[in-house]
Amino acid sequence: MRTRIRIQSMLIAVLALVAVITMSQPAAADYTQDQENGVSYDDTMYCTVGRCQKYAYGGDDTSYIYMTNDGDSIQNVKASSPNLIAKVVSRYYRKYKECVSDDTYDEQGNYVPAKYEIRTDYGSTYIACYAKKKGSYKVTFDVVKADGTLRCTKTIKVYTTYPVTKSPIKKVTYAGKDIYSYYPYTKVTSGKLSVTMNKGYKLKKIEILTPGKDGKTVTKAVKNNKTIKLAKTEKYTADNYSSKSEYNSLFPCTDIRITYTDKKTGEEASYYYYLYTLNRK
Repeated sequence: MRTRIRIQSMLIAVLALVAVITMSQPAAADYTQDQENGVSYDDTMYCTVGRCQKYAYGGDDTSYIYMTNDGDSIQNVKASSPNLIAKVVSRYYRKYKECVSDDTYDEQGNYVPAKYEIRTDYGSTYIACYAKKKGSYKVTFDVVKADGTLRCTKTIKVYTTYPVTKSPIKKVTYAGKDIYSYYPYTKVTSGKLSVTMNKGYKLKKIEILTPGKDGKTVTKAVKNNKTIKLAKTEKYTADNYSSKSEYNSLFPCTDIRITYTDKKTGEEASYYYYLYTLNRK
């Protein structure tokens, strides 16, 4: 279920019609922690075929690796296919001075200052990928100790998707008007919803998501070119043994989730549209 964050201080809460695309792909990336070997990393990456980035830090097509052992480094990054390029794009190590001998005086009474050596106590690395073709791949890398010996080898799963070159949805109308015309909110709480797809895409289903009495979202499937009803209120109470809170939205939101299929690739994805009404209760 998609989480929607409302900003209460924005009293113009709107018929926000930003189409948020959610690509159909495996579950969100996981973060693996290997305490025994002192390494943590993103074990899943998602790449868009043909996407190039000058800087690749922290995106879905990168894996962040964190090491806690002194002097460890990431080496021997390899992709499972020539259709995927994997490379270390960033390294960071924390350096500090360690005292190896305290200040003292020699036999002649001369002052000898303390001696320090530069150490590293942890490091981090980013691995980025470039996909030439669609597919599922793997990237392996070695965690190498300061003395050059192998500490462990890890594997990252890589999933790819095709880029969306045009909007799959040609037009959406509600109550006879373009859905983007209902800004910041609409007084029309019931009307026919019509969805027209662009060439190459097939409409699979339309779902209406409205707030329930218990604060949970109620999802209802509807047919194209049929009448839908918008949420008029969004009010609920949360009560438990330690606290009680009441919620009453000024602008109840109805989510419209349009799921479609790419006829060429067979991939499924969803667009979201939002319709807001003014709560007068």
